[in-house]
Amino acid sequence: MAEQSAGILVTMIQKIKDYIRQYQIIHPQDHLICGVSGGADSVCLFLVLRELQSELDFTMEVVHVEHGIRGQESCRDMDFTKELCDSYEVPCTIVRVNVPEFAKDKGLGLEEAARILRYEAFCRQADKTNGKVVLAHHMEDNGETILFQLVRGSGLKGMTGMSPVRKEDGICYIRPLLCVTRGEIEAYLKARGQQYCTDSTNGDVAYDRNRIRQSVMPELTAINSQSVAHINQTAAMLGEAWDFINQCVQKEKDRVISDSADGIHISITKLNKLHSALRNELVLDAIATAANRRKDISSTHVALVNDLAKKQSGRKIHLPYGLLAIRQYDEIIITKDRDDSSKRGRNQPTGAACAESTGEASCQATGEAAIEVTGDLMESLKAGPLTIQLGGDTGEEELVLTYRVFDGKMDQIPKNPYTKWVDYDKIKGGFSIRKRMAGDYFINDSKGHRKKLKQYFTDQKIPASKRDKIWLLAMDSQVIDIVGGRMAEPFKVSEDTTQIIEIQYHGGNINGF
Repeated sequence: MAEQSAGILVTMIQKIKDYIRQYQIIHPQDHLICGVSGGADSVCLFLVLRELQSELDFTMEVVHVEHGIRGQESCRDMDFTKELCDSYEVPCTIVRVNVPEFAKDKGLGLEEAARILRYEAFCRQADKTNGKVVLAHHMEDNGETILFQLVRGSGLKGMTGMSPVRKEDGICYIRPLLCVTRGEIEAYLKARGQQYCTDSTNGDVAYDRNRIRQSVMPELTAINSQSVAHINQTAAMLGEAWDFINQCVQKEKDRVISDSADGIHISITKLNKLHSALRNELVLDAIATAANRRKDISSTHVALVNDLAKKQSGRKIHLPYGLLAIRQYDEIIITKDRDDSSKRGRNQPTGAACAESTGEASCQATGEAAIEVTGDLMESLKAGPLTIQLGGDTGEEELVLTYRVFDGKMDQIPKNPYTKWVDYDKIKGGFSIRKRMAGDYFINDSKGHRKKLKQYFTDQKIPASKRDKIWLLAMDSQVIDIVGGRMAEPFKVSEDTTQIIEIQYHGGNINGF
């Protein structure tokens, strides 16, 4: 038994050491900022680094972030990490943050808010010491990330997964454990007789990554026991393909894209002469350059810009991070939307495109831009809800779109006029969220009878002063739903419905119903 444990330890250390040398992850005289949560992965990382420290000639310290989420359990993890570091005489900095408060203030989920605050803590320490941030991601983490990127509609770069060495905003992030599996990590800790903490929220499938970890990955492993390794191998091959495409992109970039004081300019004629793979990456690069970040810019946004290149001059779409893309003769200009905050509230919804008034009826809005929910975006709702900030008079109005599978229980359909269930298959091609316009109508019974929206407002005694403030879901001139009011008959949930979109309005009863 002792020989078996010793063999596990030697094999693990040698494997990670070879990986570090292969990718030149750690250099002599490096200072490492090791993120340790107290969980199995980060404890393994800590112990491996401590064992290799003398041989590879680096210094190290630990940063532990206490997120303020799990009460006594979180404090237990903090105390455990501090004791671990003390026992090996490794400096440890404890950073306490309030994730729930930050998430609420920024309109984020707890998972994303925790990630942001954690990385901020690592970066602050790295800035102080000119150190590299060491993260404990392993092969399963990489596989989960790749699947997560896939369902979000990531571009090719997103499908390459995590990199053993990544530099961003002057900080170097390294991941020495990407060559090992979770099983190898647990076997290593068992062989050393090392305890670690278990985060009770890891089993909560309300978090997207946990859902992939708990539900998707086991099914893939059941199909093929080497599925995790194969996903990682495929990501590595895609990484090589991406490197080649990126080299081509950089060669074409100066010819197709230019930067000026008013934004990023894309030549449509030159862009259209390129292979679609290069076109898509150039457009993605242009959006990312204008936004000064790549996160949350997906293939949906690239497709919207490509589609804009086919439209007439003057057409516009809104993109994440307050960006506006404008078709102007033979160019697309990506620039900051000066009116973005007043039009749609605090946060631009990921994946949504707001088409401004251009004379085309389906995009016309009274007083504000229409928000186009595309077919691609509808499909992406299956991966998770979408919050669309509407702006409006209060500046706090929003719609939350959530995909659900319908079990046929008609008595569960909400009676609240601000929570609607719509038959997904009837609207999966996309729709607009906008204010009223001339010619609007809805079908008000099962026989297909039409009623003009104007007549409906009159029948409901809605004051004229309020009618321009009412949000509608519509396909061209056909109204799907009047927020706070009536839903058109063809879009209602029936016993034959199998999929629904729940649409919740938040922001107060401003519609006057």
